[in-house]
Amino acid sequence: PELKGEAHLCCTDGIEGNLALSNAIERAKAVSMPKQAVERAIEKGAKAGAHAGYEELTYEGTGPFGTALIIEALTDKRTRTAPRLRKLLNDAGGSLGVSGSVAFMFEQKGLLTFMTRDNRSSPAQIAEAAIDCGAEDVEEDSEEGDVQVVCDRGEVTDIRAALREQGYIASTMELPYIAQEPYSVRIEDERSRSKLESLLDQLDELEDVQNVYHNAVL
Repeated sequence: PELKGEAHLCCTDGIEGNLALSNAIERAKAVSMPKQAVERAIEKGAKAGAHAGYEELTYEGTGPFGTALIIEALTDKRTRTAPRLRKLLNDAGGSLGVSGSVAFMFEQKGLLTFMTRDNRSSPAQIAEAAIDCGAEDVEEDSEEGDVQVVCDRGEVTDIRAALREQGYIASTMELPYIAQEPYSVRIEDERSRSKLESLLDQLDELEDVQNVYHNAVL
């Protein structure tokens, strides 16, 4: 029931190709939810959300110490979202920029996360299969036991499908902005780190904000 609700809510956002919807469908498959139940939830959500009025927006700006920020938002009122972001950034010593002002410092990648306990496989098995399917990099979270697969953004759905055919089900699929090494900003002292983390927390608390990416090395 929870997954059906997720699929319904994702559709009511009115966003085609929504990653949250895709992730909900993948989790539904992982727990063997009947295909017809998932399709009904999607159809119902699509009809209800035809006039929801939400849009996905990407903002660029700077935070304290010259850190670059890319902020992804989902909003039904951009005249509310932009002023709130501008105030937070200004108060932190940064500013809200224009399109392209910091995007060149990042590269958008595909990111798949696999939970080893769900896939009943070792991280090494998932990593080997991912590399064979065309992944660029694989990282393991030793504490959580999760495996993160990084790939070209244009190939992420194909790689996920290829791994699914081998029995490896991704728990999430994302398109994060990853800071490029030459543009990284290293923040070493505790006071500066605390100031930036405070801004990131405030941005995360805004209801319209979905994701925040930065080039700081904390």
